[in-house]
Amino acid sequence: MAAAEEPAMVRKLRTEVSQASADNQLDADNELDALVLGEKEVARLSQHMQSALEEVARPWLAKLAEFLGSDKAAKVAPVRRAQAVAQVVDNAFTAFRKPMVELLKDDALKAVVGEEAMHEIKVEPRITATAAAKVESQVKWTPPAMQEDVKAALKKMADAQKAAEGQLREGKDAGAKLDALGELLDKEWMPVLAARLKKLATDDGIDELHATLPAVTRDLLPKFERIYRATGDGIVRQQARPAAKT
Repeated sequence: MAAAEEPAMVRKLRTEVSQASADNQLDADNELDALVLGEKEVARLSQHMQSALEEVARPWLAKLAEFLGSDKAAKVAPVRRAQAVAQVVDNAFTAFRKPMVELLKDDALKAVVGEEAMHEIKVEPRITATAAAKVESQVKWTPPAMQEDVKAALKKMADAQKAAEGQLREGKDAGAKLDALGELLDKEWMPVLAARLKKLATDDGIDELHATLPAVTRDLLPKFERIYRATGDGIVRQQARPAAKT
């Protein structure tokens, strides 16, 4: 009888031990999560940062706004203005980033986390990004790539190409995926191109080639030139500026 009951007792004991271990792990995870969230610490840090921003960054941005509103900056393009504001944000972030990175070098922290693991923590040197400028033509014209049938065909080909690339990256045979892409090219994309060329041979197509498209070009070219020039100037200035030290 005792021999028959022993397995059940052992199973019960093992279950109790496993449950206790799971409870301890859950308690440890909950405590770790609470420490990571650091609600009180984040609130204090936020207050200090807000005070510092009001004291230093707000007057800094005010000076920038004053300059951009002056006659001296009248010809500064909108994209360059946005880049200037973004650079101010990055410079301010650098001031916060440097001491934060220094804190991560703490020996006691490395000892409990592991030095190799700590090296995997990367703190980006920049946090801002400026969206691409929106350029609109005053000439009424729908680019072929914006037509619904063309967009649908392009999406199918992009999906097929992505699937083939995924197979290749994993070292797998992508023959079937590439065949599917080739089939889309033959059955969906080539007919679209053929229809487009056929249309350009009609009266409407000739008018588009010799009147509409030149008008679109004349309208958009100066706009893109201003954007490219401003973007290029911004890149040159950024590359000429000394890199922030960490």
